[in-house]
Amino acid sequence: MDYKKMAAAFAAGGAVLAAGAAYTMKQKNNKQPGIHFSTGGGRHVYLSDTSLASLAVAVYLIRDYNFDGDNIHIFAPQEFLGGRCSKANNKEVVLNGNVWLHENDCCRFWELFRSIPSVENKGASVKGDIVHFNQDHPFTLTKLPVLRSQKEGSLGVGKKERRFLEKLVLTSDEKLEKVSVQDWFGENSLFFQSDFWILLRTLYELKESSSVRFLRTLLLTQTEELRHIKTLEGWMQLPQHPYDALIVPLYSYLKGYGVHFHIGASITDIRFSDTYNLRANHLLVQEGKQRYQIEVNSDDLCICALGEEERRAAFGSMDASCQIPAESEDLWNCLASHRSELNVPGKLFEPKDGAQGTFIIKLKETDLIALLQQANIDNRFWCLADSNWGLSFYMNPQSDTKDEIADISLYGSVLYPFELGDYVRKPFAECTGKEILIELLSHLGLQEHLEEIVKQCNAAIPCVLPHAQAAKLAENEPVLNSAKLNDSNFAVLSPYRKIASCNWLENQVAQAYDTVENLMHPQIERKEQIAKNLKQQAKAVRLLRQVE
Repeated sequence: MDYKKMAAAFAAGGAVLAAGAAYTMKQKNNKQPGIHFSTGGGRHVYLSDTSLASLAVAVYLIRDYNFDGDNIHIFAPQEFLGGRCSKANNKEVVLNGNVWLHENDCCRFWELFRSIPSVENKGASVKGDIVHFNQDHPFTLTKLPVLRSQKEGSLGVGKKERRFLEKLVLTSDEKLEKVSVQDWFGENSLFFQSDFWILLRTLYELKESSSVRFLRTLLLTQTEELRHIKTLEGWMQLPQHPYDALIVPLYSYLKGYGVHFHIGASITDIRFSDTYNLRANHLLVQEGKQRYQIEVNSDDLCICALGEEERRAAFGSMDASCQIPAESEDLWNCLASHRSELNVPGKLFEPKDGAQGTFIIKLKETDLIALLQQANIDNRFWCLADSNWGLSFYMNPQSDTKDEIADISLYGSVLYPFELGDYVRKPFAECTGKEILIELLSHLGLQEHLEEIVKQCNAAIPCVLPHAQAAKLAENEPVLNSAKLNDSNFAVLSPYRKIASCNWLENQVAQAYDTVENLMHPQIERKEQIAKNLKQQAKAVRLLRQVE
């Protein structure tokens, strides 16, 4: 036997097999452009966006359930990551004014970020970064952050209004459907003149037309925050823009585990098995001009974000107002067209009803701080109680980036962006950044210094979110309430689902946690929830009896 000829034959055969395998893999990759699938098998996970909730889902699956990061696929239709935590279109506006935390609340948020390593400080966690920053820059106020004449230390809540609040806490959610805050208290109630309401409205982005169920959830879940609402003792700010403080560390963590981020690719439709449950079996994906289909196995997971409106954000500039785009919720509409469980029972609100505004003003010198101190305005956070826009703002004590040119940044929030301003007689949505700065300074009584402060302004960027408030408005509840949404391999992340917490950051993380738990343990009944609700009610009633 000629062993040399045999070895040569085997080598030739191996080369043919290798070439065939390479050709097969090439063909497979050609069929699925832009998407890398692990050849190691296992369960795959598909997430439709890069919001804080979606990234938290990926972390929980890796950390708590040992999912292979190489099998997790996160689609990013826009180039920017983070949803409402993002620096959308490279703008530094905070897309959600409620970026406050409390050391004794926000349990899910703290538990998650305790396990996420800091990007800047080796050996530290993101939670550690936030805590240390606030220890260096404590946020305790010397007086109420409301520009209104008032009794010293009083929140202005009378006995009648307090009884209404206690009754609300003890009323079940089912009896509050389609009831607004204004319906509950009455249109001319003195409650809406109290500083307690002004603070709630500002800190938690409430409107008179908001669902009173949202206010009830606030009273039940944010007890520690509300206990110190007069001074904001124990309240915390993020050390940087939410994108830098939260999204960048999450992205770094997930990339370290091999998670795939498909920038520019979006899920355009999801096909479900023809069964009672919402079981996804195919995803239709578009990447640029290419469209393709992904098969979803029964044990894979598909988690879709619906109703997050940050991609419709309209931005202005120092000399230009916002132009609101006319885009629709294409994916949600597509899914609702062939599954009734995903349909909206009732109208979605017009932009004017559900809109919210935000802005950032960057000043290259600190003369404004000295002027504010001269006017006895020395807090870092203020809500302008009598502003037609529902205007509030806060100062970040630290620049957002290391190479920041501006010495001071003002982040602002506007609840009624389609109302006329008090000094600039135009709606916020039609104002330039310069006009918004003039309106703000006029409210602060600094009209004499308008010209010099405007000259010091590096940037003033307004933003309008057309449907930021829609999920909180009374007539729109409940929207996504089907039990099928977490009962198979498909789940929905959305502000239109039941709110776990009125702190927006906590709600995103808590919703992610609950989604993962329900998908991984669908049969577990959580009996402890009833006892938890009773305990929350008791704490809320005790709190309200201290409010004056």
